[in-house]
Amino acid sequence: MPRTFHKIIVTILGLLFVGNTLAQTVSFPNETMLSRIKNIAEIAREDGKSITYESRFLQGITAHPLKTSSTDIETWLRLSLENTSLTYCKINSSRFVIMRRADEKLSVGNLSGKITDAYGVPLAGATVWVQGVQKGTMTGLDGDYSLPLSVGSFEVEIRFLGYEPIQVTSVEIGAKQTTRLDVALKETNVSLNEIVVVQTPPESTIIGALRAQRNTPYVSAILASQEMERSAVGTVREALQLIPGVAANENNGIIVRGVGGRWNEFALDGISLPNYDPSYRIFSFDLLPISLVDNIRLLKSATPDVSMNFGSTMTDIVTKDIPEQNFVQLKAGFQLNTQSTFQNQRARKRGKWDFIGVDDRSREAPESIAHIPAEHFRFYDYKTLPSQQYSLTIGRTRTLADKGNRMGILFSFSYQNTQQQSVIEHTERGRWKSIGQYTGSVSESRNSGYTYGYNTVAGGMLNTGWQFDKNRISLRNILTRNFENDLTEISQHLEDIPDNNKNLSRQFFNYPTFSTLFQNKLDGHHFIGNASVKWNASHTLVQRERKDAAFSE
Repeated sequence: MPRTFHKIIVTILGLLFVGNTLAQTVSFPNETMLSRIKNIAEIAREDGKSITYESRFLQGITAHPLKTSSTDIETWLRLSLENTSLTYCKINSSRFVIMRRADEKLSVGNLSGKITDAYGVPLAGATVWVQGVQKGTMTGLDGDYSLPLSVGSFEVEIRFLGYEPIQVTSVEIGAKQTTRLDVALKETNVSLNEIVVVQTPPESTIIGALRAQRNTPYVSAILASQEMERSAVGTVREALQLIPGVAANENNGIIVRGVGGRWNEFALDGISLPNYDPSYRIFSFDLLPISLVDNIRLLKSATPDVSMNFGSTMTDIVTKDIPEQNFVQLKAGFQLNTQSTFQNQRARKRGKWDFIGVDDRSREAPESIAHIPAEHFRFYDYKTLPSQQYSLTIGRTRTLADKGNRMGILFSFSYQNTQQQSVIEHTERGRWKSIGQYTGSVSESRNSGYTYGYNTVAGGMLNTGWQFDKNRISLRNILTRNFENDLTEISQHLEDIPDNNKNLSRQFFNYPTFSTLFQNKLDGHHFIGNASVKWNASHTLVQRERKDAAFSE
């Protein structure tokens, strides 16, 4: 009896050990969700259970590696479907149904990028194929592509005739996020066997921008949108200062390598912007939301395709026409200055629409001098409000077919109102006393005063693009309105009136100015056989009106 009892104990312990060992060996590799569910369904069938599913719901989803000590079919399903757009329903103890979650749309991301050759030239018609889910797309004329995918990790293959194919592993797609994948293919002249180069996803398109910069026929600096995102810049003015040798000032002008703004030309989408000030070139950079800028090109040398107005440099701001994904962006900013905000600000009577940069016609020239109201020369005290800036940007894109055909639209509205004060400690002109004529202390009254600044900039942009087969057509529109109303008031000492502290001469300068920029551009890019055809037509209107200017002494 004791020996029989001993054998029973040994047998039970052996079975427990074997069962525990087998339980620890239950594992599934990294695979597609369709393959995972098929494997679990086969094991469940041997156990008298069934799993019902539709293959189309499982495509495009990756099942991560799974190791568990449980032998329960339901546990395997629950762990495999975690953090995916799928779930299961238990009909009874032996039947399970795989279905989509109610919030499945939240578990879809987007893969987008640009395919170029080794010299940065876009490759139109390249194939972007996602392994395991049998899904892909083709690049457009600019080498760009966009492909919606479920959340997960994928292996992506890029192919183009005459170039070495590339497989990119571990491409992670997040829910409601866009993963950027830009690839440069290497050309091959002789192909004996298929060559596959495996690499990890690049961090950004900065390398592509540097490659394009190196291969352009002119000396240039190119700033890619990914570098702007990495640097967390909020405006185009801030982005320009990322380019070596460039300094942007508060007057919407730039200084390149010490050369002033008069010699630095501006272009928007390749079209030179006319300038209403012959002595200084300016452009309201803050009107362009950074999310609409594709890249910024700074040309430092002249070539035959550059405008004849080229002096020292040309800054070309290239905007997007087809967004990579749908988005809505709203920004608001405020700026306070302890020296001027909420302080008194002197000004002539303002128009009722000055805060949006629109003329209410109160500054129109009268029919005769007798009709000039006295209030036109009267000063009023206002409060200097905080400077404020708002912008709304909306992007929408839609895929029309599996061949990379897409349509997109971008809309943006920006508003900025700046109020500030500048202290003038001393200035000289004409018969005003010079600095050498003062013998008192530094705090002695000199030719001093204030400049009260009031500036409003408002504008909108509407871009749309259509990409189909080997064609791309874009329409870009921009309208900006700028109102400047600075008042300078100075109390000065005259050198021909001795000791005139009690009889100071006072001057003020006020030049209310309304400026308008309106530009439309229609361009196209087509591949006809082996030929590439580009064309564009544009219309630009620049208008500047100085109304009710005043100068007194």
